[in-house]
Amino acid sequence: YDEIDFLHNPFSNYDYFAAKQEGKYGVIDHDGNEILPFIYDMIEPNVTNHELNRQLAVVSKNKKFGVVDLNNNMIIPFEYEEIGILSDESLCVKKNNQIKIVDFSLKQVSDTKFQYIGLRNNEGCFCAIKDNIYGAIDKMGKTVIDFKYDYMCPLDKGFFVAQQGEKNNQGIIDKDDNIVTAFKYNFSKNVIYRERSIIKAKIGSKYGLINYATGEVVLDFIYDEMRNSYIEDKCIFVRQGEKEFCFNPKGDLIPF
Repeated sequence: YDEIDFLHNPFSNYDYFAAKQEGKYGVIDHDGNEILPFIYDMIEPNVTNHELNRQLAVVSKNKKFGVVDLNNNMIIPFEYEEIGILSDESLCVKKNNQIKIVDFSLKQVSDTKFQYIGLRNNEGCFCAIKDNIYGAIDKMGKTVIDFKYDYMCPLDKGFFVAQQGEKNNQGIIDKDDNIVTAFKYNFSKNVIYRERSIIKAKIGSKYGLINYATGEVVLDFIYDEMRNSYIEDKCIFVRQGEKEFCFNPKGDLIPF
């Protein structure tokens, strides 16, 4: 093979990997057995929908996307500019620069005209844009969080970064649109410690840590720089003036 991407799982489990051979993509299993032939220009990764029951992959040929199953049977024809699988019942497709939600018979299930639909499934919610405003929808296109934000980004466990106005006016909301933190932060997209729901944030020029499930400040906003260690989820390095410190995800100082 020219290339094997072990983090690129096109189906809804971790048993198969995208690989490249002579400029074309296919799918193999752990033993190197060919699952999908090496005939595709691109094979899309399954972003976060590993709970799907249907084993389907989004693939492209001749600059058009379609959907095939594990046996390489065509489920959705190759006639779309983009495809994203939302659930076992629905997917979003883009054709002639228009995005719509359809079922697997290609019947449209939502009349809303979207500019963008994110594929990260956050407790049944997907970030979306219509009329240049962000909100969230369910798998059938029904509005779950009203379209009123200037920016949204999914975290996990039903929590989102949302923005009102400028970038420094970001806060955390839940999937019921309850406000968890005030809209006064600039959040990093990098969740520091997912198990404890810890995210890096910034107020002005100072960094701190917040628990995005509770809104609690875990590390005060007094640091000039903040970075993760190479030991995943174990410690966070910070700098205050000329001094450097190391904290664990609970906010406890680690001597070094």
